[in-house]
Amino acid sequence: MKRYNMLFAVWVVIVVIIFAFLLVLGYMYKNKVKTYKDYEVLLVQKTKKYLDETSKYSNKNSFNITIDELVENKYLDKDDALSACDGYVKVSKKESAKYKAILSCKYYKTKVN
Repeated sequence: MKRYNMLFAVWVVIVVIIFAFLLVLGYMYKNKVKTYKDYEVLLVQKTKKYLDETSKYSNKNSFNITIDELVENKYLDKDDALSACDGYVKVSKKESAKYKAILSCKYYKTKVN
């Protein structure tokens, strides 16, 4: 009977270790994704400012503003731009303008609906 209790204790420890490992992995992934989500918000804010100040709205219903265009026009610093990411902000105009940041990075891609 003592042997079964010891075996049970070993299995409980193994399960707890696996569970803790998965929690840490999830936490690390969530923090990494948060960085990219924050960058998407920054891109949208800088694009709005860029379009408002330059009045560079296109006649098309939909157009893109690239990260490189924002950097070239000094609305986004090279330090702010994530070096491993390419992307753009899609601007759609119907009743009102809608902005959607699209990123393509080494470990992250924006989900396009």
